[in-house]
Amino acid sequence: MGNTRFTYGMALGPENNFYSKETAGLIAVADATPNVYNGGLFYTNNTSNTEITDFDFGPRADRPNCLSQNEGKVIRVVFLDDSTTLVNATNLKLANGTNYTPGANSSIDLMFHNSAWYETGRTQIENGSYSLSGASSAGADQTYNVAGLSVIGIADSCGIYRLTSGVAGQRLTLIMQESASVIIANSDATDTIVLNSTSLATYVLTSNQTLDLINYGSRWYETNRGSYQVD
Repeated sequence: MGNTRFTYGMALGPENNFYSKETAGLIAVADATPNVYNGGLFYTNNTSNTEITDFDFGPRADRPNCLSQNEGKVIRVVFLDDSTTLVNATNLKLANGTNYTPGANSSIDLMFHNSAWYETGRTQIENGSYSLSGASSAGADQTYNVAGLSVIGIADSCGIYRLTSGVAGQRLTLIMQESASVIIANSDATDTIVLNSTSLATYVLTSNQTLDLINYGSRWYETNRGSYQVD
């Protein structure tokens, strides 16, 4: 297994990985604390919802000076599934201080410092748009994962309370389709929507209306309301 492909080129992981019987860096399914002692490129491919709380160094973590010897270690994790969540807590320090459910083909870079992993960057693949439907009230249970999304088409009447897994600067447009309406909770809590009409507890978007949002400080702020006409 070689480490270099061509002169002055950059490549992560061992040569021929996944092309032969080797699957170096592939994290075991449902592993909540993957061992990243060897290597710098890793992959998740979970088949059910899995929360990763730490990246450890396996049995070597019990050896003297293991943590200090790995100070500054950098890893990249590529997500091949839609079922993995990184939990922001003592061992993982993520952007915005919130959990991260990236979606397939996204990735994250982390650096080990002072016994914890700190996020240094991420790539979020745009999944395009999807259709949202649910209960007609904006209760606390009306939560939707919007990782990588820029447009949500709403075909059925529903309620929205929280939009999770957003990142700072992410823009999101809600598009109401014909005969649909959505009840939006106007709040100032994590992952909720902050509307310009601060005096309203809820706001109803009706058919053929749009609402533009931007994520900042773990909240979604209204930037524009509009409408469109169907000929």
